[in-house]
Amino acid sequence: MIEIYLGDEFLERVKDAPQSGLGVLALSEAKFNKRPIVLLILQIGNCWAVRRSLGPAGHTMAALDKPMRKVAFNDPYAKAVERIANPVYPRTGRGIASIIAHLRDGGTIGVAGDIGSSGPPLLESSESRFTRRFQEQIGL
Repeated sequence: MIEIYLGDEFLERVKDAPQSGLGVLALSEAKFNKRPIVLLILQIGNCWAVRRSLGPAGHTMAALDKPMRKVAFNDPYAKAVERIANPVYPRTGRGIASIIAHLRDGGTIGVAGDIGSSGPPLLESSESRFTRRFQEQIGL
């Protein structure tokens, strides 16, 4: 995670990361047809590298972020993240509404699952609530 603080050096290094596999065509088709894209990004490496590498292909990769309590840590982190993924929405009701609108407009988001988490799985907590809200908003 510390790589994101390298600024331009990190951005330059990952911008041309190769993309391969069956999902690349599906991503391109969804982007072309302005369909929302939700990626599950596992923490095997750097999830911010994935976000940055999709930018040149035209993906507006938004993020939902829960600010840290300590401003001294949060502010530099938030600035580093906003250089990689923009827009970044707060993990609040308003932020969730904004990210749903982003998806409705054909945007892309990535849901990061941290393999080393000691708490409940991410997809069983806030992201599942997010998914239910999104499905309700689009009528699924």
